[in-house]
Amino acid sequence: HTRGAWHAHQPLEGYCAISRRGEPAVLVRAAHEVVLERHDGVNNFAALRIVKDDGAGNWINLTPLGPGGTANGTGTIRSHAFTAFSDFTLASIDGAQMLPIELLHFDAQLVGDMVRLDWRTAREVNTDRFVVEASTDRQQFHAVGTLPAAGNSPNVQGYEYFDLHPELSETYLYYRLKVIDRDGDFQYSEVRTLVIDQNQRSAVFLYPNPSTGAVTLEWIGGTKENASHVQVHDLLGNLVSSHPWPIGASKLSLALSHLEPGPYLVHLHTSNGVLTAKMLIQ
Repeated sequence: HTRGAWHAHQPLEGYCAISRRGEPAVLVRAAHEVVLERHDGVNNFAALRIVKDDGAGNWINLTPLGPGGTANGTGTIRSHAFTAFSDFTLASIDGAQMLPIELLHFDAQLVGDMVRLDWRTAREVNTDRFVVEASTDRQQFHAVGTLPAAGNSPNVQGYEYFDLHPELSETYLYYRLKVIDRDGDFQYSEVRTLVIDQNQRSAVFLYPNPSTGAVTLEWIGGTKENASHVQVHDLLGNLVSSHPWPIGASKLSLALSHLEPGPYLVHLHTSNGVLTAKMLIQ
């Protein structure tokens, strides 16, 4: 079968690559078994198959319905024996039973005193929402925010979330996504790790905040000669104001009374990155 004939999908935890380590270079005989749990978001295990990349752009089914392969309701799928190294993933014989999401990208970045999380999905099936979870020990996670999902989409979707109150006193911060579908099933993304260098931290502050438009931006820490300019964006990402940063300055007065009331993000661009503060215009 060609790739198009199968609803092949790379799950959140990625695909499996079986390759040689050391000698011999020949794979005599092997089988592959996948165990899924309820929160993997798969409701019909019997529709899933293990498929193998043949190296020529085709997915080969290794889990037929006859003896030698199983796809039973316990969530265990076992392939036929194979004799060549390759990449493996899960596919579905029924498009309605595809795994609910394909995550293309997930990243966490320190932006000033906030953490910016962004991710993209290649397609979504029956997704309801994303819960952003954080941890300081990689063991106990707690929810810091929720974004609605696209629901059903064959197209690339982009998402962005700012953790406005990260625990920056810690050296390590961990983030993951909890993807919940409309049936209440859920699955987790891989964990992203932020390393906080307490000796190099710098931040920007706005005052008064909230403001009617006359705002002072102050830069604490960092090398002042490295700043270039300030940009103000609304929460949709639109650039609404831009200002050059005076060489060597630690403060800049901004006249923003022309902006509509509401929340905005103020970005100070430096050679070491972008520092961001949230501002409210009344």
